[in-house]
Amino acid sequence: MFGGYMWKSAEILCRVCDINEEIGEILVEVGEINEEIGEILVEVGEINEEIGEIPSRVCEIITENSEILCRLRENNAETRKIQYQPNFFVDENHLKV
Repeated sequence: MFGGYMWKSAEILCRVCDINEEIGEILVEVGEINEEIGEILVEVGEINEEIGEIPSRVCEIITENSEILCRLRENNAETRKIQYQPNFFVDENHLKV
């Protein structure tokens, strides 16, 4: 009678060992997946950092464009003054850029 129970117990223990082995393999795969996710998160962080730099660079470009626009307006105003001066001659050596 005990022999049958022992046989069943051994059979159940073997199945438990097999299941534990499968669980161990799954945990290894989960660990590898978590490592890949970690690498992806690092890349996403780097991309977010680059994206964060874009607004400041856009502000720099806007400032540069504003400065250029101011210089163009000043040059335009000077050109108008010169155009409306009677008998005024400008040779190529005195043109401002």
